[in-house]
Formats: sequence, structure tokens, C-alpha cells
Amino acid sequence: MNKVNDLIRKTARELFPRAVDLRRSFHSYPETGWNEYRTASLIAEALSESGWAVKCGKELTGRSDRLGLPPAETRAAEFQRARRDGASSSFLSLLEDGHTAVSASLDLGEGPVTLIRFDMDALPIEESQREEYRPAREGFVSRYPGVMHACGHDGHAAAGAVLSLGISRLKALYRGKIVLLFQPAEEGVRGASSLLSLLHLKEAENVLGFHFLSSVPEGMVVPSIGGILATTKYDYCFYGQAAHAGGDLKKSRNALLAASRAVVDIYEMSAALSEKGRVHVGLFNSGRGRNIIADYAELAMESRGESDSLNEFISEQAWKRALKAASLYGCRAERVKRGQSSAFMQDKMLTALIKKAVQEAGARIYPAPFSLGGSEDFSLLARESARHGGKALYFGIGAMGKGGRAYDPHTAEYDIDERSMETAVSVLLSLLRQTNGRG
Repeated sequence: MNKVNDLIRKTARELFPRAVDLRRSFHSYPETGWNEYRTASLIAEALSESGWAVKCGKELTGRSDRLGLPPAETRAAEFQRARRDGASSSFLSLLEDGHTAVSASLDLGEGPVTLIRFDMDALPIEESQREEYRPAREGFVSRYPGVMHACGHDGHAAAGAVLSLGISRLKALYRGKIVLLFQPAEEGVRGASSLLSLLHLKEAENVLGFHFLSSVPEGMVVPSIGGILATTKYDYCFYGQAAHAGGDLKKSRNALLAASRAVVDIYEMSAALSEKGRVHVGLFNSGRGRNIIADYAELAMESRGESDSLNEFISEQAWKRALKAASLYGCRAERVKRGQSSAFMQDKMLTALIKKAVQEAGARIYPAPFSLGGSEDFSLLARESARHGGKALYFGIGAMGKGGRAYDPHTAEYDIDERSMETAVSVLLSLLRQTNGRG
């Protein structure tokens, strides 16, 4: 076996227990987008201890709009909760008010700049407490009611944190500059847009990202994920005039009816779309009482398309129908953008490099094409990098549960085979040899 490959595998194997500890800590204390205070502070501490130059907080996102930001009182309460639950005192204050992005760089002399992005947010899902469910059985189930890691971001963040230590140990193998970027609020594709002005993103020749795939066996790697769709998320708000339901209805403007008509019209449009695009309304809130004409209604909607232009067309057509529905009932409508991402084409050169890195890391290539069938705001980082001449790759790491169980993401019982973190670290160390190796 090649001595360098053996050293990389040995390093990933030695770091695996640390990755498990971190992942289970993040899993036990899950934090949703823009509230990742504890998670981000512990990541920043680990990066600093590994000898990396760390930036975080407003230094990264202070000059950008943050989409889908939780209410100020929620951000403040969860900041205090993180302080109580073991956040790093050295970094927590820098993350206040939802500025939870973290980056770290290691300058290794002349050579290319490679940026690797990791997400770290959890989901608003109540985690299962069944004894048969491993996180519950082994004592690292979520301690926060109604919030859990149901998409593997706890493992992504843990792998990224220990990767910094692995690179530091093996820095004699590398040249150029390596940047690790920990992004908040991937869920709902809210976070990446706040990071597009980062200098490292403009400098990077290579931008890398990955996701654990619970439907792919552990030890296998999908070198290039397809089917990453452009998307836009909006809240539609309808404003009417309240009145007594038994009174003079001519004085009322029924916002609930306007929103209902909008939903029907939007789905009639959806029926005409091909698989290349779609539109969906996921939430509908309205009404103050059974005998009150609703003066307000709110829809949470999203559009998706295989190209940016198709997604934009679908989004605007849906909005036209909402405006028309509001007008029919004498109401007013407004929309607020909550998230966005673009379509994404993988770089062929980086795809070839990761295939070589997978072999060197002792993993195997997944033998079939893999389509995400959803959206990922890593695409925005990739698109911004491409504007400055950079290349991008988004790949998958098999994380199927032991016994061949494929956990469904975004459900109350989601888990990964934790050995996938060792594979991720080994593959990334090997891939960096391809992009930033000393020859």
C-alpha cells in the first residue's frame, strides 16, 4: 500500500472517536438555523485548537441580509440556552444575534485555494424516544423538545471539525490555502446567500461540499450528485377586513378566501408542470375565530426548477395567481422571501479527482447515478465561485444504517452509520492531496 495513503487512512481512523463524540454532542443539543450558537462555538474552539485562523459572527455575515431569520426574542433565548448548555465561552459572544457562521483557514504557502463547506443546523422535528431507536437507546437523543438532527448535519459538522486536526497533522502533504466554512441555516436554503461576499469564496479555485446519504451503503461514495434544483421560498401574506360572520358581509374582505383561491389556482398551474419544475404550498395559517371574517392569511410556498430561469418563471407565475386571487376578494397581498438556491452543474475535472481520491482512501465508488431530487444552497456558493473562475463539486458519502437500514431524512427516526464520518475525513484528506498536494 502507498505510504501516504496508509498515513491518511490511519489519521482518519485515529480521529474517528473524536468525531463520534462531537457528533453525539451536536445531536443531543440540536439547534435550528441562525441559532447554532453552541454548535458553532464548539466548532470554532476545535478549529482554533487545531492551529487554524478562525473567523466567525458578524465578521462573516454582518454586512449581508439573512433570509428566514427567527424572531429576535427566539435568537436571544437560544443564545442564553447555549451559554447554559456548554457553549465555548471563548467564541459564544462573537455569535450573538444569529451570526453563527464560522470559517477557518490554514495557509500552507503558494498554491491553490480550496474551500470546503459544512452545514450544521437541525430541524423542527420531535425526535423518537423508542428504545429500539439507537440515539434513544444509547443516550444521545435530542434534549430539546421539537428539534432534532434529522438530515445528518451533526455528522457533517463533526467531520469538518476533526478534518481540521487531520490536515494540521498532515500539513506537510499540502500546499496553498485550505478554508473550512461552517454554514448556518442550510435547511430552507437560507444561509448561503449571506456568505456570498466572502473573500475566500472569490479566491477559491475549488469549492467542495458533501452530504451523508442514508440510502447508500457505508464505505461507498457518490462522486457527483445530480438533480440539484433551483428553488425560491416565499411567505405570501393576504390582508383583508374583519367583520362579524353574522353581520353585514359587504363590510368585510375575506383574506382566508383569497388565500384559498390562491392555493387552488397555484395547484392548477402545478398540474401543468413537468417533472422539470414544481410548486408547492406547505403551510396555510388564517382566522381568529369561527364567527369572524378572517382579515389575515399566510401561505408558505416554494417553487423548484431544473434551471434558474425555469424556477424564476414558476415562482413569478405563482405570485401572479396570488395577486389575482387577492384582488378578486378585495384584499391586498405581499410576499417575503425566506430562502433561495440555484441549479448546479458538477465540475468534470473535480469529479475525476474525487474518483481517484476515493480509491486512495480505501472507499468504493457507488455504481449507479444518484439524484438528489431537491435543493441545496451549496449551489449558491458554487455559482459565486464560478463567477470568479472557480470550480465546484458536491458529492455523497454512504451512511446507510447497520443491517442495511435506510433512514428517511426529515423524519422522527433518522440516524447515520457513524463510520461514514471516518470515510468522509479519509476521502477529504485524499481529495485535498489531488487539489492541494505537494506533488
